[in-house]
Amino acid sequence: MNLADLVRALLAFDALAARQWVADSMRQGLVWASVPEPTGLDAVGMGVAAGVAELLAGRAGQEAPAWAKAVGAGGCARRRGRSRSGGVGSWPRRSS
Repeated sequence: MNLADLVRALLAFDALAARQWVADSMRQGLVWASVPEPTGLDAVGMGVAAGVAELLAGRAGQEAPAWAKAVGAGGCARRRGRSRSGGVGSWPRRSS
């Protein structure tokens, strides 16, 4: 299983492909500590990969891969300068 495939699906908002990747990883009994560091990803992709690896490893009751702890945020907070709603810094607001 290639973690970069999951990251690309997530960054493309391809929920079906991401869900299938996770389901396949669970079915195969993926050991998260042995997942190799993905290649071919930029800083944002590496940040997403590290975060997802830590999240899914924790949910599986496993240790995250060692490389994930060494990866910084890599600009994930300002991924494209826009939120899904379209405006710069525009986050959905709760009405009172």
